Amino acid sequence: MNNEQNIEVYQLLHNISSFMIELYDGQILPKNHPNYYDGLIDIKLINKSNKNYGHIIIGKEKYQIKDETVKSIQTYIESNINKLINLSLNQKAEAEEYTSGGGLILNIKYKSILISIDEQYTICMNEKEQLEFYNFKNDIINTIKNILQSNK
Repeated sequence: MNNEQNIEVYQLLHNISSFMIELYDGQILPKNHPNYYDGLIDIKLINKSNKNYGHIIIGKEKYQIKDETVKSIQTYIESNINKLINLSLNQKAEAEEYTSGGGLILNIKYKSILISIDEQYTICMNEKEQLEFYNFKNDIINTIKNILQSNK
């Protein structure tokens, strides 16, 4: 990362009005593997100074980034911010000794909050916490898919 990119990341993180969501869910496979795109979700959206950029890929389909899409996703995140914070806090550092077999990686920057959730950490959660995590994982993915379909 060069100095200009570092400055942009710094400004994004410290600008209270900026929003970012990075969501990746998929298998760990080489890109040329025939099943690489099965279940792939690769979303990186950034809203900074009322300008949206990034990418949205679900399976083999690439979506245009529309203002309505980013606004709808941001509204969804805002309405679930407490749940996201709790899921993030329920992650256990003991899971770092296990290797990850893929799964959800979710990073959200909302106002002055930075949330990071990694499916790897669910291995050390109790059954109730795991169920809550997987229900929310499915909910956020399905909500984003629905938002994309309604904003096509």
